[in-house]
Amino acid sequence: VIDGDPFTPAATTTYTVTGTLNGCTSTETVTITVLPLPSADAQANVNSGYEPLTVNFANNSTNATNYNWDFGSGLNLPTTNTNSVSNTYSTAGTYYVTMVASNGVCNDTWTDSIVVIPNPDIEIHVPNVFSPNDDGANELFVIEVLNADSFEATIVNRWGNVIFTTDK
Repeated sequence: VIDGDPFTPAATTTYTVTGTLNGCTSTETVTITVLPLPSADAQANVNSGYEPLTVNFANNSTNATNYNWDFGSGLNLPTTNTNSVSNTYSTAGTYYVTMVASNGVCNDTWTDSIVVIPNPDIEIHVPNVFSPNDDGANELFVIEVLNADSFEATIVNRWGNVIFTTDK
């Protein structure tokens, strides 16, 4: 390396620097540490679903020591490891997730989007006629429930006596 010429070392290297002024010479060593560039990379286990939606993010970044997650929902999470992180989205909408991987000097950014779909309305269809008399019409009393995880029903006669209960 010549005095005043810029250079870019490819790896961490120790240099000996010699300076001369008015016949006096002094020598020092200096180590230039080269850090590999961080590479931000992550993966969501799901990118869309019904509210509330819990998303797990795997951190696949390399050459970084600090990670800052912005889940797009107002929650930020700084970490110092590549452990998986998660966030639960309670409200329908599109969220833009950003993770910045840093080695303390340089940064790299990963982004993704999560779409949270509003839950559909629950629909319950109950027949208003039931005649189990073997004539082929209205023989079965079937309650149809759509967009629900479970339901409970109790059937009473006109005097309020319980005839049937179910918990599905």
